[in-house]
Amino acid sequence: MSMPEDGKIQQNRTENPDIADDEETLPGIISGEYNTVFERIMGRMAGENPIAPVVACVAYSLYKQEKRDWIVQRTQQLGRRPRQEEIDSYVSGWTDLRIDSVISQARGEIGSFAKIVLDSSKDEINDQIYKAQFQSLHDLIEATNRDRASKHGDIKSHVSDRTKVSWGLSVGQNLIANFLWTAVVIIVLLSLNVNFDFSNFSGRVRGFLNPPADPISQPPR
Repeated sequence: MSMPEDGKIQQNRTENPDIADDEETLPGIISGEYNTVFERIMGRMAGENPIAPVVACVAYSLYKQEKRDWIVQRTQQLGRRPRQEEIDSYVSGWTDLRIDSVISQARGEIGSFAKIVLDSSKDEINDQIYKAQFQSLHDLIEATNRDRASKHGDIKSHVSDRTKVSWGLSVGQNLIANFLWTAVVIIVLLSLNVNFDFSNFSGRVRGFLNPPADPISQPPR
């Protein structure tokens, strides 16, 4: 005697409680009932504090896992799959607080996964970072050396030009300095010659610079 089709579906649902679970989340035009938890979670992607789509998807998958665990537990307790009204009661028990909980859990799961990925590729990432840093340092040193060489050439050219221009000025300055030094020596010698009689010094200097005319060369009176 063959089992009625409805009996087969009920038996399959008891053995695999999540067979028709997806049908219960479809719009009413398909399944007759519509699960609003999906819309409520996905609706968190808009608003004052929107969540990322990946967080919403992970949060919904966590909700589905909890729902499946509840169905399995109730099936073991009752010896049958929960009736539709019991499932509806469970779904309606998902308050905003519970949705906030799975969203927070989803963020934690994503963070843990990202940490695992980063830790597994940490050495490779560090190598790439170090190589990039060393390359940047090498480029900076090369650029600095080129800049210094260019500045050195400019300074050398400038000094060479300045040396050519200032050579004559340097010679003139040396001549003036020698003349002044000679004048100082003459003044010192003259001061010694007059026995440091500075009252007589100016007259001696005038006499030295303007000697009297030779009396032989003067015409007779």
